[in-house]
Order: sequence, then structure tokens, then C-alpha cells
Amino acid sequence: MAMVAFTWRRKASRMAEALSRATQSLVRSQADLDRAYLQFVETMAQALDARDAYTAGHGVRVGAYAYAVAQEMGLPRDQAETIRIAGQLHDIGKIGISDIILQKPGKLTAEEWGLIKLHPQIGRRILERVGRFEKLLAPVELHHENHDGTGYPYGLAGHRIPIEARILHVVDCFDAMSTNRAYRMALPLEAAIRELQLNSGSQFDPETVAVFLKMIAEGKHDGALLATNAGWLAADPAMGQVPRAALA
Repeated sequence: MAMVAFTWRRKASRMAEALSRATQSLVRSQADLDRAYLQFVETMAQALDARDAYTAGHGVRVGAYAYAVAQEMGLPRDQAETIRIAGQLHDIGKIGISDIILQKPGKLTAEEWGLIKLHPQIGRRILERVGRFEKLLAPVELHHENHDGTGYPYGLAGHRIPIEARILHVVDCFDAMSTNRAYRMALPLEAAIRELQLNSGSQFDPETVAVFLKMIAEGKHDGALLATNAGWLAADPAMGQVPRAALA
């Protein structure tokens, strides 16, 4: 009887070990799949940037600025990294929007603007296919919500907008304002700063604006770009020094 019990215990132990190995293998496989999907999505984001010389590197720059702001605010490192990746992918939903609309030099029609405004929700749908990307969904979907509730897609206001999305909104618009676009020339740095100041508390979260303006005054925003090790992002002198926003 004791021998039978010993045999069953040994079999149970072996089964448990086999199950543990299988589980670990599945976890590794899932992690590899998630990593591959993230790389694929990041490549799509870079391809989106590359469609238009005016927006080349926009996503990576937004991610770098956002990461630096999050660190300056004292957010945990993993949260800052989530914001960085979300910044890099924030415009992924534009992948399906026609170049004719994205690069239109004149004023958009109401219908064209309506299509542009769908990109945050399209971006969410692209990313939500992978469960591990759950933390990216809100910042990608909500990075055009305004502090006063006048943004899109849901008209959220104040602290109903996650901090990740509030940070992205500020740095996204700064990056767009500071570079040439098809529909206008880049703003000088002083003018971009003034826009952030004027719209703090209405379009933008005032706490985020205050932190980012302090970083600009100390030159830390340039350091954030250098820290990405993305040398190919160096701005073309003919295209304005750093980045600007309207369709950003």
C-alpha cells in the first residue's frame, strides 16, 4: 500500500513538473508573440511617419518627450515606459487614412476632419488584439482629449483623462508645432512655448504643461531626444528645429 502511494506521489510530481514546463513554454511563446507583434506595430508606426517627410520621426520623438516628462513627474519607471511606447504608437490609427487627406495643404472639409478624428479609436482597435497591450489602449485612444472637455473622441475633462494621455497630448502638440507641416511652416520655439502657455488649463493639462515648460527652459527636452539613440531623427535644418500639431 505504501509503495502504491509512493508511486502515485512520484507520478503526480512528474505530472506537475511537466505541466510547469509546459506552462513556462507557453508563457515564453506568448511573450515572444507579443514582442513580435509590438515590433510589427512599431514598424507600421515608422512606416506611417515615413509616408510624409514632414512627420518623419514624429512618433519616436513624442515617445521620447513623454518618457522624459513622466520621469520628471516622478511616475514609476514601468509607467513611464508604457507612456513612451504609447507615444511611439499614438498615431498608428492613421495607417488607414489616405495620404490625400493626411498631406492636404489646404483646409480640410468637415468629412475629411471627421475621418482624421477617428484615428485614436482605430489605433485602439489595432492594439487591443494583444492582451498585454492593455495599458497602451487608453493613452492611444485618449491623446486628443482636452483638459476642458472639448476634445475627442469622448469629450472627457480634467482628471477623467488618464495622466498618460494628458502627457501625450502636450508633447504631441509641441512636437507638431515645432516642425513644418504640409499646411503651414514650423513655429519658432518661443511661439510654440507661448501656445502651450495660452492653452494651459483649456486644451492642455496645466500640471503637465508646467513640467514640460520647465524642462524646455532647462534644455532637457533636447536631452530626451538624444537619449533615444535614434540618430536618424536629427532634424533637417530646412524643416525647423524640433516638432508642431493640428493633425498631430
